[in-house]
Amino acid sequence: MCAIFGIIGENNFDLIKRMSKVQEYRGPDSQNFYFDEKNLINLGNNRLSIIDIEKGIQPMKSYNEECIIVFNGTIFNHKEIKKFLIQKGLKFKTNSDTEVFVNGYSFWNDKMFNYIDGMWAVAIYDLKKKEIILSRDYLGQKPLFYEIQKNKILFSSQLSGIIQDKKIEREINYDGIKKFHFSSFLQAPHSIYKSIKQLQPGEIVKINIKNLEIKKKIFWDLNKGPDHNQFFQDNEESFSLKFEEIIKNYSISDIEPAGLLSSGLDSFLVNKYLTNNNPRFKTFTLSFKNKSFDESKNFNKEFDIFNKNISTLDEDKIFKNTKCILKNLDHLCGDSSIVPTFTLIKDIKKHSKVLLSGDGGDEAFMGYIIFKALYGAKKLKFFPSFFLNFLKNLTSYLPINYSYLSTSFRIKKFFLNINSEVNNLTPLWLSPLKVDDYNILFEENFSEETLCRDFNKLSPHYLKNAQLYFYNFYLPYSVLFKTDFASMLNSVEYRSPLLSKNVINLSLKQNTKKFFSLIKQKKLMIDLFQNQIPPSVRK
Repeated sequence: MCAIFGIIGENNFDLIKRMSKVQEYRGPDSQNFYFDEKNLINLGNNRLSIIDIEKGIQPMKSYNEECIIVFNGTIFNHKEIKKFLIQKGLKFKTNSDTEVFVNGYSFWNDKMFNYIDGMWAVAIYDLKKKEIILSRDYLGQKPLFYEIQKNKILFSSQLSGIIQDKKIEREINYDGIKKFHFSSFLQAPHSIYKSIKQLQPGEIVKINIKNLEIKKKIFWDLNKGPDHNQFFQDNEESFSLKFEEIIKNYSISDIEPAGLLSSGLDSFLVNKYLTNNNPRFKTFTLSFKNKSFDESKNFNKEFDIFNKNISTLDEDKIFKNTKCILKNLDHLCGDSSIVPTFTLIKDIKKHSKVLLSGDGGDEAFMGYIIFKALYGAKKLKFFPSFFLNFLKNLTSYLPINYSYLSTSFRIKKFFLNINSEVNNLTPLWLSPLKVDDYNILFEENFSEETLCRDFNKLSPHYLKNAQLYFYNFYLPYSVLFKTDFASMLNSVEYRSPLLSKNVINLSLKQNTKKFFSLIKQKKLMIDLFQNQIPPSVRK
């Protein structure tokens, strides 16, 4: 894990140092730079040393010295790619995944991005082609921002790096902020400033260093289905064995990793495999005084296999950690769980700076309660609208309950937009504002269709459309932004094996009937991993 940053079109050592300093917590172990004064290229890297601590120093050159890389993230299948490249005659000087990345790009060019199972934000300087290549992983696990000025371009892992340049225009992006108030996230290419953009997940941006001309393309569009290639074959029949390999790859580290443990299927599955490999593997859980939020109360005897460490979120921690987050947060985040997430990772840092989680399981295996709600709403469409309006008005009188996802809250949410188009329901249910309230706030007259148009035509099937909404929007811009920021602020690397490209490929190719059931939670997951998930955990 690292911060990456750079200036194209200007030599400015003072600015690059300021860009490094403001995001030093992303890479506190070392700060290194590369300068090409002739071609006006400045690159920087703050490193959090995880793999090949001694030799994995960046910026790093490729085997043929034609490419230079600064890289934030981890390539989990780097050993497999390295073995292939060695067979092709390439030489390696380190055991780092960074060297595999830069050598792989030098060998394959853009196709390298399709061969990676991992998370990344990367900048590659191709000395031969005289261009800078920026890229972000297929789910946007790692952030990357850039700003185009008249004679130069800046890029950085965080907005705070770019705004160190006093010459940038700090005009607020009010259109983007309006969208944030509807969705609770700020999707690419928007940032809070008009002039600063964020790369989309799965995007490549190429910058000609002579004239600063920019070309963009998407290397994998999840809406079009799986991306099978020589490193990602279709093997559903033996996927439980494949997942064991995924877990081993995601555990690769020079530091003993730790695990996030909740009471859910995803977390149980990931930590079960990790504990199978190492019975001393430590798991961590955050407890709450409000028991409706406290997942540790749901741990049954099956959870006794885990080496559990449970801490409690109290008021002092809430105030102290919220102040720290607000002091450093430079991008909009509508997920209030960033506070407990930051708090738990802060406790885990005392034991390890590598953390594995169960994130991604609800997207891959349709685990969110919204999928069942959509199924029910689709069936209710057969009733006349006046009857649905009657139910909507009736349920609006239910009392307010501040427990986590209380029954009354779910019923009121469900019927609030029951007459809406089914593909609009997911963004409407997840929005913090009713459409009428949104229009009053901004003195606008937006329709539901206008507010939901980015989200409702991802797939002709309503359940698949919702899954792609979570993959394309909610996951990268809400969940993964939150976990990246909360972990990096603590100088901890956050990994999610269920976000492996192998899992996503498996998920995207499925007919919804195969892995969605109104009665059976995460049907496909249980079918695939029935030997790992005890019946008492399948709730």
